[in-house]
Amino acid sequence: MLTGKVPFEGEMPFSIGIKNKSERPKDPRELNSQIPEDHSRVILKCLEKNPEKRYQSAQELHSELENIEKGMPITEVPTPTSKPTTSKEVTVTFKKNWLGASVPFAVVILIGIGLLLL
Repeated sequence: MLTGKVPFEGEMPFSIGIKNKSERPKDPRELNSQIPEDHSRVILKCLEKNPEKRYQSAQELHSELENIEKGMPITEVPTPTSKPTTSKEVTVTFKKNWLGASVPFAVVILIGIGLLLL
């Protein structure tokens, strides 16, 4: 989000996956020179290939970000003045339909029990 780009690009998901496994991501400061060095270091640690080199918990990452914040002057975040690029607001809602999901499951169970009894 800080760079406005994804770490790896490709024409197909497979090629992106290969790059993800084999290439190191670019330093975020190469894409956005306004990103502080500390933030860049955190981003690169989150993208480490070796899981042991990544943050081991969300709490560890949170602590790191708090430490960075303590060393930085707090500034007000400017509010964007431009309009969104979409013409309409998009809202997605999901309804839990337990009955609709449980009926096919129950039918499969009943068929299985019927087959066992034969």
